[in-house]
Amino acid sequence: MRTVIREPLATTTLSLVAENAAAAHQTAAALATHPLDLVLGPDADR
Repeated sequence: MRTVIREPLATTTLSLVAENAAAAHQTAAALATHPLDLVLGPDADR
């Protein structure tokens, strides 16, 4: 008899939600600090 161990869907979903929240926070922080970087790119001449 084989046993298949799977990660629960709730755990996977929570980790994805946490990653998305972290990415959104980083984007918000970048926008607050350097708003033109998201439009022009970080290497644009000012």
